[in-house]
Amino acid sequence: MDKTELAIRDAAVSMRRAWDEILWRANTVYEKFPKDCCTTASRILALFLREREFSPQLVRGKSPVDDDNGRGHDWVEVEGLTVDITADQFPGMPPVIVKRQSAWHEGLEGSYLPKHCIQFQGEATTHLKEVLLSELRRAQVCAKEIHFAIWEMHLDSRTACLMLAAYLNDCLEMQGAALRRGLDDEGLERVWLQIGELTLDIATPSQPPLTEYRSAFHSKLTVRSDTLITSSELAKMKRTELYGTAIRRINREWQH
Repeated sequence: MDKTELAIRDAAVSMRRAWDEILWRANTVYEKFPKDCCTTASRILALFLREREFSPQLVRGKSPVDDDNGRGHDWVEVEGLTVDITADQFPGMPPVIVKRQSAWHEGLEGSYLPKHCIQFQGEATTHLKEVLLSELRRAQVCAKEIHFAIWEMHLDSRTACLMLAAYLNDCLEMQGAALRRGLDDEGLERVWLQIGELTLDIATPSQPPLTEYRSAFHSKLTVRSDTLITSSELAKMKRTELYGTAIRRINREWQH
């Protein structure tokens, strides 16, 4: 997977995460998300990608089901990729699709919508940006809380990232974290956690953890591996004595 595809996938995952959280913040018009939200969600995703200097196109295909009243289904195409963050409203489909070739979408016989359809979507866009900013701030707090505990224990980078992912899942219910390994210009390896566009790097004991969206430093690294952390791996980490020790240290700091 090249850097362009990684960046687009990260943007799609971030936007889907924001939509999942907006359900309890925004108006009830979104309460059925992802059902009947493909047009709004695709247009905002296209805006999100355009802000990142991509050139997305909106696509509208026929409905995958017979009882959709002729509304059809919308998604985004960009850099040769099919990107869909509302396909799971249909049976058997995942919440985020980023593929070079998607037979399912090809079967919908889509056609491009005019470029002027990519436009500001009012209140939904405002809410989504607020959610993303809130997520960043909360992740920064969690990373700082566990950073000192992890490095007092002298853990290797992979174990440290797994522990951070477990802590974020406990505190913020964050899922979909990926463990990434990359090389810098000098050939040195770097290991970090990626959740959508959110980069969390706790690899340097003497410095505060890096927690930011679209990290310029990490975007320049040559990614060697990109592995999704499974729910079973998170559960296994939470059962370890190492994780229990880290949580006890954090709790002691809170008491002080």
